[in-house]
Amino acid sequence: MTVYPAQVHGQTLLVLLVRTNAKFREEFAWFVGTAKYDQGKMWVDRHSSMPLVELPQDLLTHLNVSDESMKKAFAPSDYLITIRIDTQTEPELTKHFDLPGLTWED
Repeated sequence: MTVYPAQVHGQTLLVLLVRTNAKFREEFAWFVGTAKYDQGKMWVDRHSSMPLVELPQDLLTHLNVSDESMKKAFAPSDYLITIRIDTQTEPELTKHFDLPGLTWED
């Protein structure tokens, strides 16, 4: 099912980040917030003193409805976006998601 960014506006969004670390092991980090969509751009408000996180427009095609297994494993949310980051070839994306308060786990 296609999820359009405008559908997600005002809803709870789980952002799941996955990358491969220096030991070639997958690690992940995640955060939840309220999606804000305006004029073709999407941000996530993490409801803290942290700044809004803008999601790159080319990744918005990865939006999905959050299922029960994801809600139980991470956090209750209406929608989910999984973003795979290649730290070797995507230094800009790696830096973009180097967020304060984010903890990477393997």
